[in-house]
Amino acid sequence: MTTWIVVALVAIGSYAFRYVPLVLGARIRPDGTVARASTTAGFAAVAAVVAGALRPFVESGAVAGCAAVAAVALAVALTWRGHSFLVAVGAGLVLDLLVTALG
Repeated sequence: MTTWIVVALVAIGSYAFRYVPLVLGARIRPDGTVARASTTAGFAAVAAVVAGALRPFVESGAVAGCAAVAAVALAVALTWRGHSFLVAVGAGLVLDLLVTALG
């Protein structure tokens, strides 16, 4: 339930950030801080969801926890380097399967 609340709040904020300037025109302009924060809000929400999903694996201390953390780290690194989301998730999935199979 909490995940859906976060997703809904980010969606509403994103929609409002794009809709308000259309309605109000040039009267209201967000400053640079708001513009920078809005570009990272979606990523922060996804990171929170991923961290919550990884928590049970990490607390168990099993190989699955290490595999999941390694997969997420690889996906983040690939995304940071400019690769597409699909490539990052695919590489993370392959790494997760390999570490789990070898562990």
